[in-house]
Amino acid sequence: MKYAEKHPELRMLYIAFNRSVREEADEKFPANVLCKTSHQLAWPSFGRNYANRLTHSLRLFDIANATQSDDWVYVKAIQDTLKTLCAVWIVRLCYVTVPQY
Repeated sequence: MKYAEKHPELRMLYIAFNRSVREEADEKFPANVLCKTSHQLAWPSFGRNYANRLTHSLRLFDIANATQSDDWVYVKAIQDTLKTLCAVWIVRLCYVTVPQY
């Protein structure tokens, strides 16, 4: 934050993990810092192109259709693997740090 205050001529981007963090950052950062969530950054360029495919959950039936499998143990293993990978990805994003200035 101090770096942004010392350099008001620079435009900066702060990427927050969720909306509440972004809203808090909006209140604290100076006007030269744009605060967005990763979703807000991705949606205009990518998300809306796939809006008809987006889902809030990985349903077994949808995975079975996509893999053309009727082996429900296999389909459940795919679902568990994808959920784990998504969780790991989110945790790794939380630990990304920016050097202090």
